[in-house]
Amino acid sequence: MEQKKGLQLFRHRRRTEPSSVEAARLLAGSFAVAILIGTALLLLPASSTGDPLRPVDALFTATSAVCVTGLTVVDTATRLTPFGQAVVLVLLQAGGLGIMTLTTFFAYLVAGRVSIRGRELLEETISGPLSGPGRLLRAAVGFTLGTEAIGTLILWARFAPEFGVGRGLWLAGFHAVSAFCNAGFSLFSNSLKGFVEDPVVNLTVAAIIILGGIGFLVVYDISGSRSRKTPSRLSLHSRLVLRSTAALILGGMALLLLFDWHATLAPLSWPGKVLAAFFQSVTARTAGFNTVEIGAMSNASLFVLLALMFVGASPGSCGGGVKTTTFATVLLLVRDRLYGRRDVVVMNRRIPNRILNKALVVFFLSLGLVSLSTTALLVSEGWAHEPQHADFLRYLFEAVSAFGTVGLSTGVTAGLSTVGKLILVFTMFVGRIGPATLALTVQTAEAEHFQYPEGEFLVG
Repeated sequence: MEQKKGLQLFRHRRRTEPSSVEAARLLAGSFAVAILIGTALLLLPASSTGDPLRPVDALFTATSAVCVTGLTVVDTATRLTPFGQAVVLVLLQAGGLGIMTLTTFFAYLVAGRVSIRGRELLEETISGPLSGPGRLLRAAVGFTLGTEAIGTLILWARFAPEFGVGRGLWLAGFHAVSAFCNAGFSLFSNSLKGFVEDPVVNLTVAAIIILGGIGFLVVYDISGSRSRKTPSRLSLHSRLVLRSTAALILGGMALLLLFDWHATLAPLSWPGKVLAAFFQSVTARTAGFNTVEIGAMSNASLFVLLALMFVGASPGSCGGGVKTTTFATVLLLVRDRLYGRRDVVVMNRRIPNRILNKALVVFFLSLGLVSLSTTALLVSEGWAHEPQHADFLRYLFEAVSAFGTVGLSTGVTAGLSTVGKLILVFTMFVGRIGPATLALTVQTAEAEHFQYPEGEFLVG
């Protein structure tokens, strides 16, 4: 019998890689377990001054620490004891470096090698393929601890004369780890606003944030290229990350200077304005420290910060967001489709369809999560039917900050209802492990796929 073209229904089965699903579930599970342990420790009387923390506040703080966000509902500086602050420090170090990275690293120390399963888990954690996982593990942990140690020494030299040797060392170490992990937790009640024009604190913290946000693969690539007798060209991934990072930082700084020169930045000297704009542009990329009052910034500047928070850091880093390479891929896709090009090209290289598809999925899943979180916050806090549109921007800002694991706030987080706090807990958790990873955790090992006849319709 003659078959009519386009009318057949093709059916086939494709087995989803169990290792990818398992890695995603273990990654999500490890963060969930760390959050529960952190919550239990923060509920101890030894963790807080005065009365013990409420369970929802302990859960929120633990989630914010493990997911390296920095949003707080209690003042870390005054409400938590040194023991409680140490718990937060350990949680954000574990969350920043990655539970799977730490687990695999310690397993590697014992066995002397990385197993196939450990390799898969590590690739899921750093969002990329590995060559020489043992060397990469040693480099990742060594670079993390080394950067934090150098940052601690520089900040200690700055803090010791003002706060004393012991207190200064604790402050320096805590902020260095928090900065590298892009966490934004601070032992100062007003974050770093007391150092708004201090070049040592600003530039040191900014440098640590950037190093923690470009990803271990980029650092490994740069160090490997420079160590060879004949330095090779950086990988496409590294070049795209570095260019995207520089463009976002410099572009964000220029826009913040433009929009807030005569507003929030007005009391500062012109070098102080440049320094403050630069720092806010860097920290909005998932770090969460601030040297100016975020809630007092202009609407245009808040929108710039929203965009920077949504993009976030780079794959395989301590930061969140959709990631720089995802954002760059979507922009390149739009550009080349507008020009009618068949392929999407960057730096004379064609981007494979699987990467384009993943970028689009991550981008729109993230948009959906932020939209859902913002709507839920408006409902839970009683603003869904109110005409005050300024509150919409404030809750949108909190939702994006939670998703991007940033920690910047316009000042509404501490006053959220219990339901509102739980909404942000979920948003921070998904933002840390990634929407695509969360989707994998509920995906079945075997899925049916159908291919239907093509259909035509108008769009645009």
